[in-house]
Amino acid sequence: MKTITIPETKIELFPPNELDSEAMEKALQWYNGVNHWWNDENQESLQAFCDFFTIKWEGYQYDLPQATAIYPDVAQLDLHHILSVEEGGEHFKGVRLWKYFQANDTLPDLSGECPFTGYCMDEVLLDPLRAFMARPDTSLEYPELLRQCLESWVHACARDYEYQQSEESFIESAQANEWYFTQDGEFYNE
Repeated sequence: MKTITIPETKIELFPPNELDSEAMEKALQWYNGVNHWWNDENQESLQAFCDFFTIKWEGYQYDLPQATAIYPDVAQLDLHHILSVEEGGEHFKGVRLWKYFQANDTLPDLSGECPFTGYCMDEVLLDPLRAFMARPDTSLEYPELLRQCLESWVHACARDYEYQQSEESFIESAQANEWYFTQDGEFYNE
């Protein structure tokens, strides 16, 4: 507990772990209403990935507990390098797709250095590509591989959002930022 004195007023302030359950619930509601802290960075990673692969996306959402993506079917997207150079417009797949990637240097850096924005969601987007390059799936076509990348991002954002809404995240943030609350759970800003 921390006590501050404003002329003729005394206010007792508490860190979250000292609040009763009702006050904790109110403080957690305040915290959850503030923001999704990393949303902008998540979007920047997605946009950079889509720019690299020439994907036009319309939007997304990550609803809890199930993450759902709202974007056009990847097979219908504007993919300028869709690798449909075979007779009949079929897509490269499996080992042939892997060989194409190896021979033409058409992938971003997969070394784990967050090549698009420097933020960790870059790597989440690239995880399915990295797994494919390590062990090609013989039936996997390029559009499906890109869809897996997009779904990987949506699910990671949902997990991130779910954690950020948790009591554990709230207490961690409150301690790191030295936040205090009144006895009834109101955030106190000195």
